Amino acid sequence: MPTTTVRASTTTTALSETTTTLKPPPSTNAPRLSAEQIGQIDDPVVQEAVTRLVSEPEQLTVEQLESIVEAVDEFDSETLTAVAEALSEAPPEVKAQFEEEVNIYDGAFDAYVPSGSNVTVGQRRTIVVITAATASPLSPLAPASVRRRKTL
Repeated sequence: MPTTTVRASTTTTALSETTTTLKPPPSTNAPRLSAEQIGQIDDPVVQEAVTRLVSEPEQLTVEQLESIVEAVDEFDSETLTAVAEALSEAPPEVKAQFEEEVNIYDGAFDAYVPSGSNVTVGQRRTIVVITAATASPLSPLAPASVRRRKTL
């Protein structure tokens, strides 16, 4: 019996593995505090803490955070936004302390990214509203056939 030899060809395709991590895009129109704006803060301890926060958020201490939290009510909206953005980059223990002491959902810190999150407070609020709107029934009223019951 004759022997048949079949030659097999092998094709190898290399696939590259790509990992994508989604992070919120940096805000291009977010205000940054100037030295003049920081200079308008009355308390020199708070000035130093805010300066550290906006220039080196990863170096902010819990004590400096406490001085900022005490002065939050005196900040204008630009300062609050810049502080919120900078706190997003603070060390985890500083962020935990901040979240414990301040109601981050009151609207003043919409630019802040909470611990364990990838979206800002403002973006989270939008997600919640959209989710609630899509999960609710289209009409809060009962169908017309239910409303027209005949009474005896």
